Amino acid sequence: YFFALMFIPLAAMGTLAGKIAFFILFFGCYLYVLRFSLKVANTFVPISNPCIFLSLIVLLSTYSFNDALMNANIGLLLLALCVWAYELGEKKFWFWQALPLAAAVALKIYPIIVVFYYAWKRDWKVFGLTLVLAAFLMFGLPVVLYGYGAGAELVYKQYFVLSHFGNHWAYDSHVFQNIPSTAMRLAELFGLNKTKVFQPALIISGLVILMFYGKSFFKKVQDAFLG
Repeated sequence: YFFALMFIPLAAMGTLAGKIAFFILFFGCYLYVLRFSLKVANTFVPISNPCIFLSLIVLLSTYSFNDALMNANIGLLLLALCVWAYELGEKKFWFWQALPLAAAVALKIYPIIVVFYYAWKRDWKVFGLTLVLAAFLMFGLPVVLYGYGAGAELVYKQYFVLSHFGNHWAYDSHVFQNIPSTAMRLAELFGLNKTKVFQPALIISGLVILMFYGKSFFKKVQDAFLG
């Protein structure tokens, strides 16, 4: 619902103008992420030739950027929102830091993983406020704008679509480059039942991530960045 609400201005511009504005928005997000990549890299290793570094990043991200444009995949927009929130945190704007994070979560659920970075940092103000704002944008805003009955129906329909995602877009689609989808395609290639692979691959992926990052939760924040 929140995604549809935020894209009303693009739809109101008409097909051609809306497409152009959409492209400009995504291309701007891409340039913003490239600038941030260069900035972060410079904090670890001085980049003597930024052009070579940025060319390499562009080469590595070509597929993802093409996917964002061709499939209207808003992952790039979500990444830009998360990066923006991080940079606002450097300036101690904690309320405005929480707002783009909450918008990212409301647009598409999975950025909530990034929100837990602030729990790891023990930054409870940003963590708590982000969850509150995201809950309002996802569940409260439809009720405020359309009343309880219509708002509750919108929330329920969103839950229904998310819980039945595989019914309208196959999990093993080549559009999805994540580990569970790749495991399903490999299983089919070797003649195995791909539907039985998805859930174990999802669980194993989660466990690997927890094992990789888990030790950092037992260190001080400044020490964790040093390994």
